[in-house]
Amino acid sequence: MIVTLRFGVTTAMALAFGGALRPLLASRSPGGWPDPRWPVVLPSSVALVLSLLSLLWLTATMAGAPAFPVDGAMLSIVVGETALGTSFLVRFAALAATIVIAISGGTVAGARRGPLVATSGVALATLAWTGHAVADDGIRGWLHLVADIVHLLAAGAWIGAIAVLLSLIPGRSSGGQRSPALRPALASFATTGTILVASVVVTGVINGWAILGRDGLGRSLQTMYGVLLACKILLFVLMLVIASANRWVLTPWLAEATKTGDTECATAWLRVSLRAELLCACAIIALVAWLGTLAPTG
Repeated sequence: MIVTLRFGVTTAMALAFGGALRPLLASRSPGGWPDPRWPVVLPSSVALVLSLLSLLWLTATMAGAPAFPVDGAMLSIVVGETALGTSFLVRFAALAATIVIAISGGTVAGARRGPLVATSGVALATLAWTGHAVADDGIRGWLHLVADIVHLLAAGAWIGAIAVLLSLIPGRSSGGQRSPALRPALASFATTGTILVASVVVTGVINGWAILGRDGLGRSLQTMYGVLLACKILLFVLMLVIASANRWVLTPWLAEATKTGDTECATAWLRVSLRAELLCACAIIALVAWLGTLAPTG
């Protein structure tokens, strides 16, 4: 149950953060595009509910009691006297602020854009306090925590961008009428995506070093943690291959097809590729949710 809740919370907050960053992909599109509030409000609401359930379930686990009825005394201790409880309180406040800001107008634009990115980003960053990053002390501990936060934000922005690009590609039933914002969005994401990938790789290496040590990966393969981590790395490599195909093959193909007006085949392949990339991302999140409950030493 904890793994399932962690997966749901992480996915929902990544989508909310990506939704808040959505206008950045419209920077090269004339006038951008309307940015509806629901791509931010809906995942933020789901994350808020699942986070509350996670807190109650973890409290019950610590107390060795059923989740319902709630052990009020243990809940008070967890919330008031632990860093875990503080992180949940910060997350609740950030998600609530995200929802309020997003629904304060019909579109996410103008003065609300910065605060929306900030609050959704803070909510996503609180996940670092529920993982292995809080196990270290001193400078190493702070380095690990900062790297984990950057890792979460970069991965969240990447996943959110994939969801945004998919939303701009019409389904087969639409007659192949693609959004005019698709090509500008792909062009905008080309540079941004490279930065995000580099951030994920660098911070991932730092996190791996902080958790396992310089030679820890080989030894950890004898444990469930190491096997799952290896699967995560392989999925990430596959995700990089798909992302490279999107940028260097499918996006230029779409640009050439646009000149002739026959874009149906190019957009279909781009849709399949983005869906595969998003599926890999979801599988990685599931593995991360599982890894967060295991001891690296087995």
